[in-house]
Amino acid sequence: MNDELLIPEADIAMAARKIVQAGRKTKRRNTGPTLTLGTIKAVHDYDGNMVADVTVRGADLLGLDMTVDCVNAQPGDRCVIQEQSHHAMVTGILAKPGAWVPVTQTVDWSIPYSNDKARLSRCGSMVSIGGFLKFHGSGQVNHVVVNETIPAGFRPAAGTYGTIAFTGNVNPTITVEPSGKCTMLGDMGSQQWCSVTGSWITDNPMPD
Repeated sequence: MNDELLIPEADIAMAARKIVQAGRKTKRRNTGPTLTLGTIKAVHDYDGNMVADVTVRGADLLGLDMTVDCVNAQPGDRCVIQEQSHHAMVTGILAKPGAWVPVTQTVDWSIPYSNDKARLSRCGSMVSIGGFLKFHGSGQVNHVVVNETIPAGFRPAAGTYGTIAFTGNVNPTITVEPSGKCTMLGDMGSQQWCSVTGSWITDNPMPD
């Protein structure tokens, strides 16, 4: 006599369905990304990408990836951290009181070979220059480094150059280096009225 217990196939199928259903009920739901607030501790370059060290509830999270909108974050800024699938990224910076008001600074700058001045304006990271003037000298000024320099706070960002153009009856230009050094190129005309324009990006600290 065979002592093996025979289980009907219908009962086996029913048991299998119950196991599958139980697994579906206990399977963790995908709840999407989690958002957390933190404080920027430092922003730096890591392996060619900008990353942030962030403090969250007293613990430091080092080397978090950042979105392009966050690369100008400063230490002390409050930030939004998005976490999903065990990966955290800084995706936003909380606005400070008055942050929506552009910070603007201006200074009058002496034009080389002229008794006139132009107005340098700084709004955020943008610098522009404008005005009208007459040159008191004439002739070519190709690759001439002038005595006048662009003041700190208004200089081009590291690795970039600014260009100041003169339009009217004369057309010299000035190339501005990150150090503030200015080099002229072109022809000047004595006592010829012209306008001056130019703009560039700066990474200088905002002047007082």
